[in-house]
Amino acid sequence: MIRKFISEVILLLAIISSLCAFLKKLITTRIRDKNAYIATTLDKEKRLTELPFNKLIFVGGSNLTFGLDCKKISDSIKMPTVNMSVHAGLGLDFMLKETMASIKQGDVIILSPEYYLGKDGDRKLFAQLLDINPQASKYVINTFNDNIRLLVAELQRCVSGLFYTFITNPSPSVYEKNNFTEEGDMVGHLEIANSTSLSGRGKMLISDYNNEIISMNKFITYANSVSAKVYYAFPCFSKSEYQLNKDALDNFCYQMRAKLNCDIINTPETFLFQDEYFFDTVYHLNKKGREIRTNTMISILKNRLK
Repeated sequence: MIRKFISEVILLLAIISSLCAFLKKLITTRIRDKNAYIATTLDKEKRLTELPFNKLIFVGGSNLTFGLDCKKISDSIKMPTVNMSVHAGLGLDFMLKETMASIKQGDVIILSPEYYLGKDGDRKLFAQLLDINPQASKYVINTFNDNIRLLVAELQRCVSGLFYTFITNPSPSVYEKNNFTEEGDMVGHLEIANSTSLSGRGKMLISDYNNEIISMNKFITYANSVSAKVYYAFPCFSKSEYQLNKDALDNFCYQMRAKLNCDIINTPETFLFQDEYFFDTVYHLNKKGREIRTNTMISILKNRLK
């Protein structure tokens, strides 16, 4: 009796799994957007792999994506540069693993994730990523539970994607692959007016970032083992939001300075900007803010790398 029940459950799961796989295959080809924002990972990973030794690599979330002119940095410090940042929603572990795969001797890595860090990524974002960039699966933890969550997220994405594509008829967006430079910077927003309100505002809680710091320290240890150098830089951020969350961010900074096993090359105040210097979130600099941050970063790097 029990064996029969188990067999029926297994058969049911197999049928459901096959149906889900069929639906996924049928729908994803209809909603796949090769120019999607997340598709830039293909170009970034290719550039990171193909660049020679002694390159400069920026790793973090979209505060770097929107906030640096890496061509200008490269020309100034005479190092080939790649901006690996895409989206904080991919999670710290993904960012570190993706970059670690192609670190070479003499490379300099600047870690600058957003303040809230976060080891794990968003499953729906991963589902879109793996549909467009299957090779990125090696940077995503694939336990049985992870795979189930990814399957559910993919089905949700397919349903919402069909609605978005065929009913809403979306217009062109800044958030597209063709708005990235060869170095990996977003430039689609540079000539567009700021949003009337910045997203990403909110009260931050004092948290324990020990697990995230452990992940970064493992990355630093590996980089050191291949004769690469890692530095940490506090990200750009809205000055008004920083003041609102000063207690939590002061605690964050204390933890980083106490536990992180690499040099920290700036202070939180270095890249604080008034709201007028941000494009659409409290981390995304506009053209003027990007220019100021880039020039400051060049000065910092010249002092460190001389």
